[in-house]
Amino acid sequence: MPDAAHDVPVHSSYAAYYYPWLTIVGPDGVTRVVVPPGGHVAGVYAQIDSQRGVWVAPAGVPLIGVTGLSQQITPAESDLLSSRGINVLRVFPGQGNRVWGAHTTSQGPEWKYVNARRLAIYIERSLSQGLQWAVSGPNGPTLWAAVHLSIEDFLLNLWKSGGLMGPKPDEAFSAGVTTRRWRNPTLTWGGSW
Repeated sequence: MPDAAHDVPVHSSYAAYYYPWLTIVGPDGVTRVVVPPGGHVAGVYAQIDSQRGVWVAPAGVPLIGVTGLSQQITPAESDLLSSRGINVLRVFPGQGNRVWGAHTTSQGPEWKYVNARRLAIYIERSLSQGLQWAVSGPNGPTLWAAVHLSIEDFLLNLWKSGGLMGPKPDEAFSAGVTTRRWRNPTLTWGGSW
């Protein structure tokens, strides 16, 4: 187990740290090889994304193709590592090897969880790609109304899929779009929001 002085190598809402390393069957089909957990954890992310959505925590999920862990972690050690921002991989009798944590290495509370950060990335990238049609549109109320409707429709579908919390859409999200006017016809924004 990492010693008491061990800390995650970087503090970022875009990073997650997993421990310990994994044991897998080597290429010859016989020997055991110890590998970093990154590739298998990425597989868990992909599995959760495709089956349940990016907003679901990639935790409590079995690690496929893993025969063991380089070190067994006790519940007390797991609690200690988790408090330091380290996501633990654990063995559970009858359940196999599992990812047992979904924290980023961020020190700020707003991006503490991998799924919250990944949902924000998903929304940002989806809207950026999905609104490319508006880039060359004539600035004005018609364009802004169409942009607002597109954003609202995207977020409504995300809410219906379970990605946004709230009993009603208006309690789960707000799709506000500013209709402030541009200062000159070259479409250079000359003020603040």
